[in-house]
Amino acid sequence: MPLVPEERIRILTFKYIANSLTTAEDKELHDLMALYPEINELIRRMQDKQQVAKDLQLLHSMDAGKAYARAALPRIPQTPPVTETGWKRIAIAAAAIFLLLGIPAYLFLREGTGKPGKDTSPPSVADVNPGSDKATLTLINGSQIRLDSMPLGKVIDQTGSSLRMESSGCIAYTPSSAPIRENFSGLNEGQYDGTYYNTLTTPRAGQFAVYLPDGTKVWMNNASSLKYPTVFRGKNREVSFSGEGHFEVAKNTSQPFRVKVNDLSVDVLGTSFAIMAYQNEKEISATLLDGKVKLDNGVKTQIMSAGEKVIIAEGKPWKSQEHIDPDAAIAWQKGMFQFVNASLATVLEQLARWYDIDPEIHGEVPQHQYDVLISRKKKLSEILQALPHEDIQFRIEGRKLIVTKK
Repeated sequence: MPLVPEERIRILTFKYIANSLTTAEDKELHDLMALYPEINELIRRMQDKQQVAKDLQLLHSMDAGKAYARAALPRIPQTPPVTETGWKRIAIAAAAIFLLLGIPAYLFLREGTGKPGKDTSPPSVADVNPGSDKATLTLINGSQIRLDSMPLGKVIDQTGSSLRMESSGCIAYTPSSAPIRENFSGLNEGQYDGTYYNTLTTPRAGQFAVYLPDGTKVWMNNASSLKYPTVFRGKNREVSFSGEGHFEVAKNTSQPFRVKVNDLSVDVLGTSFAIMAYQNEKEISATLLDGKVKLDNGVKTQIMSAGEKVIIAEGKPWKSQEHIDPDAAIAWQKGMFQFVNASLATVLEQLARWYDIDPEIHGEVPQHQYDVLISRKKKLSEILQALPHEDIQFRIEGRKLIVTKK
């Protein structure tokens, strides 16, 4: 077996168990899993508290002198028994033991015979973790703030408002008379018109929420972008958006709220609606959950009613669907995938954004319509198992999801 970069595996595995991997680290770990399948088995065992207890008992029941001599490492101190409340802590301790011993030594130890044993467990495959709360805030001068690493309660004073990290995955603006603190030296003449803008961006495998200065709350799904002023002035409260989001608009009849999506304007007074407008997709869809909104793209105008969904595609008539299930439009916000009569392409597109993967369809693949409700907190393999696929095969290779006909 080639030399395994054990120190790096140790770090990445600890962070995996603690659910604190960055996107880059997650990719690195799964690349290593593809090279060394033993890592998959190791992680699987560390997540099984009963297996952890057995493995630790095995370590302490063996001839320690021979085992550690063969591993060429010092003795490991006695580990306390596993309890229901402390099993994850013990799992991390087990990770330390196995990774300190090294992958080859782990293979030697796991059967308890002093000889490499045949692994009778089912073959494991690389898997992909779900997305999480993460986003980047870009200021008008181009500087950026990683919000997922911003401490809770942290306050940033800006022009007209102050920004505070409210909770994991949510920031809030409140009106403020704080003086201008931004550095505009990097701006070209004419770029600053007296209105200070922030741009909130979620990556693939990321989501975030924001309370705008007027009290409007916006939940943003993965791969989305929202540009907004730090204080609303003028006749309208206008923001620009791309991606998928859910808006709960604070009512203000004297200052209507407007969302700009390319050439489409969504005008509201106070309402709740969802919008999907990804740059790489041909359609824009708007779903009204409550109140009324007006859609206008300069060619056509339409007033929507609650429970209505409008689908807009360039060069095609607008499609209206009434009495739709509003929960389906914001299932992602509640931590769920809800596929309703969805094509395989639609399912793969959503999985690609949430798990930061690249689906590849090889050859002719049967087409199905999927009706599935499942948690977005599950690993990718669990999602795939929930999809009816008697005649379709899914295979995970690093960050690729290969789809073929069986």
